[in-house]
Amino acid sequence: MADGVKPTDAVNKRQLDKVSADLDKTKRKLKAGVAGAVAVANIPQVTQAGANLLGVGVGNYNGESAIAVGYSKASDNNKVILKMSAGATTQGDYTFGAGMGYQWK
Repeated sequence: MADGVKPTDAVNKRQLDKVSADLDKTKRKLKAGVAGAVAVANIPQVTQAGANLLGVGVGNYNGESAIAVGYSKASDNNKVILKMSAGATTQGDYTFGAGMGYQWK
């Protein structure tokens, strides 16, 4: 049976298997992305004024894993916090993020 082309054509098993394989790959990538977010979320953050912190976080979600490294710095008056992180997943994807916060009373 030839591949279906028109909207009203039937789909053969080869086409259906390809769609299924593509969905499986997408699910693995999404799970790895969640693991990456978990890894970044578990990097500790600096707490003391004027201090620097280099940390590591790991994450796992439904069979996929990730590792992340982060750096944070507090200003001398502890009002400004700078933070950045980078990570890698078991699906070969990489993450990067950065942020800055200002706190007051």
